[in-house]
Amino acid sequence: MGGPHRSESLAHFSSEQWPHFVRNGWPTSSEYALDAEGRFRLLLVPPKAVAAHLVHGDKYPVNGTCTDETIAYIADSGAAGAVIAVNLENGAQRIVSSNANFVGPVRVAVSADGELFVTDQGAGLVIRVDPGTGAQSVVTAGQFLVEPAGVAIDSNGQLVVADRAALGGNGAVVRVDPTTGAQTVVSAGGLFVNPFGLTIESDGDILIADHDAAGGTGAIIRVDPSTGTQTIVSSNGSLDQPLDLALGEGGDIYVVDQDIAKVFRVDPVNGTQTLVSSDGWFRELYGIAVEPSGRLLLVDPTVDALFAVDPASGIQSILSAGGSLIHPSGIALARPRQ
Repeated sequence: MGGPHRSESLAHFSSEQWPHFVRNGWPTSSEYALDAEGRFRLLLVPPKAVAAHLVHGDKYPVNGTCTDETIAYIADSGAAGAVIAVNLENGAQRIVSSNANFVGPVRVAVSADGELFVTDQGAGLVIRVDPGTGAQSVVTAGQFLVEPAGVAIDSNGQLVVADRAALGGNGAVVRVDPTTGAQTVVSAGGLFVNPFGLTIESDGDILIADHDAAGGTGAIIRVDPSTGTQTIVSSNGSLDQPLDLALGEGGDIYVVDQDIAKVFRVDPVNGTQTLVSSDGWFRELYGIAVEPSGRLLLVDPTVDALFAVDPASGIQSILSAGGSLIHPSGIALARPRQ
């Protein structure tokens, strides 16, 4: 999946010049920069934010104690692939698991007991990861799954996976038993063209961000988990290539559009689209999660960054950039939104 790429010479931004893009509480000397390839690099991390660190985009460890409320897991498809834990309070990164079965991990979901389930589009696998040890085990492979992407966990603890290449390229939503790996097709073909992002509504309905449905501009599609019936929630309008989605307060759907690098709020009933945030430092948005506070978390692989967005004002801020983030593709909270 291609997208816009911005290249510019190295430039420095202080908090006076860039008030919305520097973490709250950091001294004015804290700076990020865009390198020659248009990727964020951390130039200086104040000691009060991270006790031990390396600069110029090198990785730095998670310091101090963290709770589930302050950790997000990122599926990163760069290099040989990794899952990275990011402290949402100070941006510190820790590699949870890398290499082994990974080829191109694109999405991650967290179970009720804290296990991580990663979809690897490059390897065609769903992989279980122990968040403590980083140990990987293959949950399922083959059969209906070819390029598994979006993944969520339903109320019964079953994995629900979107695969754009399943069933001869028609695209499908597949249910996977996390214990046995057994696969069941929930819905296939129909409105699907390139189903990628996936989340589950409170009533169990499945929402799909389809990159190319509705004549190529993409659509949000609702799937009945019992019958497989598909209905379009929202399409056309401002959408261009929706790649991921997450639920906010009251069931609002937040959608990231890869090609135009914008975030939209979509009404789950009438499909009305409202622009939340765009431009700024966004280049190519791949993944989204919503914190219990309502704050949006977004990953952008073009600039190797994790952003936060205020859903009311649209103000963007950088939570973490560079370091172990090479091609961040998907994000999930350690304690998912209830």
